[in-house]
Amino acid sequence: MGNLELNLIIIGSALILSGLSVFLFYKNKLGKNIMLAVVSASLSIAITVVALISILLEPKITLKGSYKMEIPVFGEYTESGYSATLGNDDVTDAVTVSGKVDTSVVGKYNITYSYKNGKKVYKATRTVNVTDKVAPEIKLNGKNKIIVSDMKFYKESGAAATDNYDGELTENIKITKKKINDEKYNIIYTVTDLSGNKSTLIREIEIKDIVAPVITLKGKSTIYINVGGKYTEQGATAKDDMDGDVTDKLKISGSVNTAILGTYIRSYSVTDSCGNKKTVTRRVVVRVPEDPTKNRICLTFDDGPSNVTITVLDILKKNNVKATFFICNYDKSKLPIIKRMINEGHAIGIHGYSHDYATIYKSETAFMNNINKLHDKLYKDTGYDSKIMRFPGGSSNTVSNRYSSGIMKKLKVRVTNEGWRYFDWNVSSGDASGSLSSNAIYKNTINGLKKKRTNVVLMHDLGTKKTTAGALQKIIDYANDNSYSFWAIDDSIPQIVH
Repeated sequence: MGNLELNLIIIGSALILSGLSVFLFYKNKLGKNIMLAVVSASLSIAITVVALISILLEPKITLKGSYKMEIPVFGEYTESGYSATLGNDDVTDAVTVSGKVDTSVVGKYNITYSYKNGKKVYKATRTVNVTDKVAPEIKLNGKNKIIVSDMKFYKESGAAATDNYDGELTENIKITKKKINDEKYNIIYTVTDLSGNKSTLIREIEIKDIVAPVITLKGKSTIYINVGGKYTEQGATAKDDMDGDVTDKLKISGSVNTAILGTYIRSYSVTDSCGNKKTVTRRVVVRVPEDPTKNRICLTFDDGPSNVTITVLDILKKNNVKATFFICNYDKSKLPIIKRMINEGHAIGIHGYSHDYATIYKSETAFMNNINKLHDKLYKDTGYDSKIMRFPGGSSNTVSNRYSSGIMKKLKVRVTNEGWRYFDWNVSSGDASGSLSSNAIYKNTINGLKKKRTNVVLMHDLGTKKTTAGALQKIIDYANDNSYSFWAIDDSIPQIVH
């Protein structure tokens, strides 16, 4: 027992004794009623003192920090501490703490601090409120600002929404359209999480005709005419998304002189009512009639450049053979190989910046971006302006249908209209299979050659195709022994397609 408790007991006892003394005194001196009043007062004082002693002897539990706390979900709860006293004594060590805070689950949690004094338990409580006040995050699919000629051409690309607590909320997104004026619309994306936190994101739509008309050539984009022959203009059609048929506005320029060998360019241009202009070209190649007795071979190599390409170039140079390389994207370390191809008189075609079918065949735009990106890079690095290309998988591949139904049919028209000549092959070396031996590649190639035609041979110079390089010298020797000649693809080579 502490000093305070002892002092209080002594004081209380003294008061009781004082009351009794008063009682005895007045019992002899005063009347009965007065004596009862005095006794009653003394007893009241005594009871009050005893009650005061009882109160002062109750333990006091004090919490450090706030009695009501708020923590964000997934935050960290740290116990702020507590203390307890009983009179002058520190009884903190005798306090027990119960309750748990799960900060991964929104809700209210109580932490209880208890001290047992005899049979009585004294408690203090801290309330911890785990809250979610973070709004979901919305990400737009596509651009934040889109320009279309008319709102009817706008195609909703959607958005995705995630919440730090609720997770995926994409299906809860509400999309509304708001017209600002004739030239502007807002597409509003709104989502609310289960805690009531709301997010809004806006996609701006500007109504402006920036789409040029589409020109479709009648006939092929590259026409071959024997010298002295006659060129007949086949014309073209033009359509605009807003103006409709604008064929009557087409302007054709560029002359063709079939008396002189060479390549001539015919340009077809049209401008819509908003000033958007489109131009496509047709190449007219005036050439000497192909000699049907010529036995031509065009060696073509896909997927390079690589270290194997160096070996291939060494063999070609040794034998004074020109070939065609349909290249993929390259880094700076491979640029010297590209320049060597050009310097040694080989032709370069575009196979694509990427060879990933899922990426390049998902749309016409994706494919055209793929070949144009590599064309522009090659032109910037070397000044070489290639207008021949090869579809990954060839123009007859059906795998592309997995990513966009019927896309190859559309692309063959598209690349032709945009001035490209695409080449497939009529002889396959079979080296696309990584396990094929050099001898098997040699046999596949020579067995596919035919006299009195242009033989376009499919081979590969990817870094893993060492067996292809191993077969090359034997193929060249066979061709030389059997009256074949080697050509790089140029305007005089007829387009070989599947």
